Amino acid sequence: SHQYPVHIVDLSFNGALAALIEPHGLTAGDDVTLNIDIEEGVQIKMMGTLAHQEQHYLGVECHSISTETQSRLRALLKEQNDGISKR
Repeated sequence: SHQYPVHIVDLSFNGALAALIEPHGLTAGDDVTLNIDIEEGVQIKMMGTLAHQEQHYLGVECHSISTETQSRLRALLKEQNDGISKR
């Protein structure tokens, strides 16, 4: 099991698009877990499958998310949407 630091480009209940710069050896179909630190001691954990890979972008399809994680993710997505305003 390896851990790689990634930058989350896009996030939803269905999965995530992550950027991974360093060499990794992951391939489509691999089971992966995203651990997203949202604040000190608070983490979102999403288990899924690497759905696709293009250059250094990895598409992860989520297939397992706990109720607690769903609540944290919902709050995070709401916070992000509240931060976006129309001109």
